[in-house]
Amino acid sequence: MMDNLFWIGFVGAAIAIAFAWLQSRRVMTFSEGSDKMAKIAASIREGANAYLKHQYTTVAKVFLVVFLVLLVMAFATGGEMLSQFTPFAFLTGGIWSMLAGFVGMKIATSSNARTAQAASESLNKGLRVAFSSGSVMGFTVVGLGMLDISIWFVILRFVAGIDDPLTLGNIMVMNGMGASFMALFARVGGGIYTKAALPALEAMLAQNHLKMAESFAATGGHVLELQYTVFPDRMMANINTWQDYYTIFQPPVFAISGLHNTGKTTLCEKLIQHFSGMGYRVAGIKHDGHSFEPDVPGTDSWRLRKAGANPVMVYNREILAYNEKNVYRADQLIEVALQNANLVLLEGFKDSRWPKAEILMEGEPSVSREPMALISDWGWEGGLPHYTRNDVEGIARMIQETLHLVPPSGEHDEFGKDKRGNDGN
Repeated sequence: MMDNLFWIGFVGAAIAIAFAWLQSRRVMTFSEGSDKMAKIAASIREGANAYLKHQYTTVAKVFLVVFLVLLVMAFATGGEMLSQFTPFAFLTGGIWSMLAGFVGMKIATSSNARTAQAASESLNKGLRVAFSSGSVMGFTVVGLGMLDISIWFVILRFVAGIDDPLTLGNIMVMNGMGASFMALFARVGGGIYTKAALPALEAMLAQNHLKMAESFAATGGHVLELQYTVFPDRMMANINTWQDYYTIFQPPVFAISGLHNTGKTTLCEKLIQHFSGMGYRVAGIKHDGHSFEPDVPGTDSWRLRKAGANPVMVYNREILAYNEKNVYRADQLIEVALQNANLVLLEGFKDSRWPKAEILMEGEPSVSREPMALISDWGWEGGLPHYTRNDVEGIARMIQETLHLVPPSGEHDEFGKDKRGNDGN
């Protein structure tokens, strides 16, 4: 009677696979977010597919050797040591396992940007996308495994006529062995590489050879050329200082430079109003080449300063004035500003390494270090892009393109923060 219930396995497999398919379709209905997020997701998918192809090619070679050994054991002994069905059960188990891994990688790389975008809108929505994508892999594994076992039961019981439960179990268990074999190698692939790379790294450390780019080559790593990459050309570089970090990963910082009384403050004021109207949280940092007294003589804060207080803080419910006598570096101030802003405009900083546009007065030479554009109300025939001081939209567009800024949308900006400074949860 139990033989007549084999159809339950096919029904269960069909339900599991159908549910996984529906969940995958549901995940794909969500947005990948901005163009930048979509490009990053495309690069991740391309890299993951290349890794999976390389991994399966390597594992398949080992898998084939085991399959051939099982074939010899089964057919050379006339089925006395192993059933002649056993190698093929092992083979199909591995194939289904590879298929499940492919599906899992595909849905994972398709859902990462969608989960991030959904989480930026609400935590609940992000969890729904993540749960749906995770369930695809789980139900795919269960469905394909049950389908394979059910097919083998039909073949062995009704085609081959094997009715001995022990014989059936011994053959069908190899199906699970094949699946587990493939999954095991996929799981430990990274660990195998780590063990192989460790001696090369230890040898370099013993020689005090610490360059990361060369250690990458010594361990047998391969560079994947990604068609839609948004990352810098040099992904391997030594980062020892803030200057090194900013060279590789450019933060959203732009400077308006020029000589004294060229209108830098006026232009920065207009740009801050423009970007704030777009939803950006803008921080302004002004460099003053002259000594100045931040406190008006005779005020309470001035008296506290003269008495020896350092720092001096004055606050009400909305404004905090912080005055500390110290030596500051620009990168320190920018680091602090970026904690609460997603765009920093610098006024001055003509000698800095930051991308900048210089305001020129007629007849005055350029004094800035490698400006990207020039701003003036008189004709300019040089090779750099030129803007007038009233072309605020054009200058803002140039800043956006230079820094690869993504315009904030709705109540949330591109960093998942709402315009009130909350995290959106």
